[in-house]
Amino acid sequence: MNNYSFDDVAREKHMQEIRQRRAEQKKREHRQTVAFLFIFILVITGAVAYFLSSGNDNTEKQNIQQSSSEEQADTKPKIPSRKVEVKNGITYVDDILIVNKSYSLPSTYAPGLDPDAEKAFNQMAKAAKKDGIELFIFSAYRSYDEQKQIYDNYVVSRGETDTDRVSARPGFSEHQTGLAIDVNTTDFGFENTKEGKWLAKHCVEYGFIIRYPEGKSEFTDFDYEPWHIRYLGVETAKKVDESGLCLEEYLGVTSQYDK
Repeated sequence: MNNYSFDDVAREKHMQEIRQRRAEQKKREHRQTVAFLFIFILVITGAVAYFLSSGNDNTEKQNIQQSSSEEQADTKPKIPSRKVEVKNGITYVDDILIVNKSYSLPSTYAPGLDPDAEKAFNQMAKAAKKDGIELFIFSAYRSYDEQKQIYDNYVVSRGETDTDRVSARPGFSEHQTGLAIDVNTTDFGFENTKEGKWLAKHCVEYGFIIRYPEGKSEFTDFDYEPWHIRYLGVETAKKVDESGLCLEEYLGVTSQYDK
């Protein structure tokens, strides 16, 4: 004889349903937990991969930028360190006499036209003549006093600011060195003449450079002077010319008056 009552059977059935629902709920919760962990792992993995990739990109960009900078640096002319000496008030940079707005000469310095510069000019003029070109010395050595007179006259007519672009103050003129020559004229149109073009092309072959070349005023602090040549000797003149630099850049010096 069965001892269970109807209520007992119903209660047992109800409890089984509850246990079944709880078991199903735990399964759902387990699946949700597993899914959450899976998504969490994916997110973390993706973030780590992104930062690693970003770091590599930045490193690669830095390497590219560094490489580019190094390549650009390699294209710039390399200027070696220079030896600077001052002898009797005259400045030499690697044995090259330098006179500009930063480096002056004593007022008593009066060497006259340098014999080597004069000889080289005469050889150049002779070669030019064979090409139908006439070159002559318009102005060469000037004493301190002569330069002072020229400068003061310019100041009267043009003012100091304009004068300082085209004429050196006494003691700061290359002409006082005896190594500078103005060829044929001081007319800015000289660069477009056959004489000016020949001089620009061939003067380095005889040891001269165009001292104040076009596009270099920020370094020389003088306007372009196509007629003004400076004697350096053939070897040094070729080095300066091949560097593409003006003399200030080549020697690593400034040109600025001490106001």
